[in-house]
Amino acid sequence: APFLGFAWQTPGLDHLLGFFALGILASAAAYLIIVAYKNAPASVVAPFEYTALIWASLAGWIIWNEKPDSTVWIGASIIILSSLYVAKRETAITSPR
Repeated sequence: APFLGFAWQTPGLDHLLGFFALGILASAAAYLIIVAYKNAPASVVAPFEYTALIWASLAGWIIWNEKPDSTVWIGASIIILSSLYVAKRETAITSPR
């Protein structure tokens, strides 16, 4: 904060619209996460929050042309497979037989 005065640039209208859109999308995402936790057990919902790593990697690839290396793809695969396994297991446990 002390150095902000040296580098501050007033945002333009296009930036302000982007900030507004980001605020709306982030609020909607937070609300949907709350709804998910309300309607499903945390053990089912929580693994899907880890997919943020995948979305961040895709955004980096699309926006900044940072291509994910093999470790990112391996980690993403582990996250996806474990999330699907947990969801399937929890469904099998809670469903009547």
